[in-house]
Amino acid sequence: IHLKGRGGGGGDGRVVFARIYSGQIKSRDTLICLSPSSPTSPRKERVGSMLTLSGGQFDHCPEGIAQSGNVCALVGLRNVTTGDTLLSNAKKTPLVTLAGVTTPPPVLTVTLEVSSSSEQKQLSRALELLCVEDPSLKVEETEQTTLLSALGELHVEVTLDRLNREFGLEGVRAGPPAVNYHETLMHVLDDGVYNYDKTMGTTRLQSKIHIRLEPQSEQNAQAFDEPLTTADPTVIIHEAARHFLECDLDRDEESLCQINPLVNSLIKACLGSLRRGARGYPMTNVTCRILNISAEGGVQYLTEKPGALRAAAAHAIAALINNNALDEEKSCLLEPVMNVEILVPPEKVGDVVSDISSRRGTVGDVLMGDDNNRKVEVGEKAMVRGIVPLSEILGYASELRSLTGGEGIFTAEYVGHLGCDDILK
Repeated sequence: IHLKGRGGGGGDGRVVFARIYSGQIKSRDTLICLSPSSPTSPRKERVGSMLTLSGGQFDHCPEGIAQSGNVCALVGLRNVTTGDTLLSNAKKTPLVTLAGVTTPPPVLTVTLEVSSSSEQKQLSRALELLCVEDPSLKVEETEQTTLLSALGELHVEVTLDRLNREFGLEGVRAGPPAVNYHETLMHVLDDGVYNYDKTMGTTRLQSKIHIRLEPQSEQNAQAFDEPLTTADPTVIIHEAARHFLECDLDRDEESLCQINPLVNSLIKACLGSLRRGARGYPMTNVTCRILNISAEGGVQYLTEKPGALRAAAAHAIAALINNNALDEEKSCLLEPVMNVEILVPPEKVGDVVSDISSRRGTVGDVLMGDDNNRKVEVGEKAMVRGIVPLSEILGYASELRSLTGGEGIFTAEYVGHLGCDDILK
């Protein structure tokens, strides 16, 4: 997605770059748009015109038609985002959703500040447009602060530069970066049925719920050995709980949320409670299983007072986490780690390797010369590869230059989250 209009005039000038897998598209065609996050909710979009791409230049498609296999730019689509699938509007067209584009989760967060309230409004609008173009950016705004989450220091610097060049926001200040930690479970947590019974004023809220928290995969148990790819918590409602809630046994939780307000309230309460673990960080790679539910007034009582079920679920999860999660064998803290490749003069390899080790990093290999033990030529650089926690390489570029006499350079790529409880203690 490229927002050529930047939100001025009558729209954002959205230009959608698309590849045609089958069939053809014509100017003025009406298309069906499906998002990977909601494949059962199609919406219609109308193509205004089509452009071909040639070395950064845009030209109109010959005869206004793009064929299968072509890459083109579509103009006039208003609500299409990166990763959506576009289909023809024919009646017999099956609703097929392609996998879309996956983006790694942000690993670094900074606070953004401006000088005035008018600039704050411009900043909010500019960040909204940048997030459309770059889905790997995440923005969270409160009355006091604006938080920008990105994939690393360079990603933040590029975003700040774009705010200056493209939106004229020269006075944006970024606070010190904060690393995005997570918490996860290594074993199952289950304390049995939780009974919530509390009277607020003249209203009594009562419900019993049995919740089990467990790792999403066996890889959680090796969190200290192999980096994990983080995933949002999931909620599964089991058969006994569905019977009590009078839910369809065959529907998945997502569709139940759309048709049953009580289930929607319950799942939101569970996910909200998992946003903060025992150490204060969001839970990840965790499955929340709702095994059973009961209430003295039955499902009708909970329908009339959904706050009772919400409170029971939230308190049950908080009790499970706080009572068990600080056990080293059951849970751990995760920190983002980066694959790094460092180019340095051969005589500085020893210093760099020692420096990586002091930063809790692991050196993978060191490449010097070739497999035939060729002597390294003057001016040729060696490559050091390894895995280093993100928190240890913030501002590493200047430190590497100092360590190597200005000749060292490095690249870093997010590889996953690794357990770090023993380090922080």
